[in-house]
Amino acid sequence: WTSFLLVITWNYASKTAPLVPDPLDYSSAAAHLTGGGSRLFSWHKSHSGTAKHRYKVWVSVFLLLLMETHVLRRLYETIYVLNYSPSARMHILGYLTGLL
Repeated sequence: WTSFLLVITWNYASKTAPLVPDPLDYSSAAAHLTGGGSRLFSWHKSHSGTAKHRYKVWVSVFLLLLMETHVLRRLYETIYVLNYSPSARMHILGYLTGLL
């Protein structure tokens, strides 16, 4: 589940809030220089909102990367480090608590 969320969020972030703007996209700069906006400071305001959105999106990606690292570490420990005895059983309440 974490991997799925990470891939979807990363895809969304790279399309809607790229870290490096497209160098060939001069439309916003041209609109600013020619007065294409409806207000004098509309270009500045739109980019400040975009920067805040970009920050929030990439913070989400970073937190999902941390969670994915944790999940993969736990998977590695479960498969290679822990040595369960064949008679080991989990109590049903512990199992249900883990699911919740």
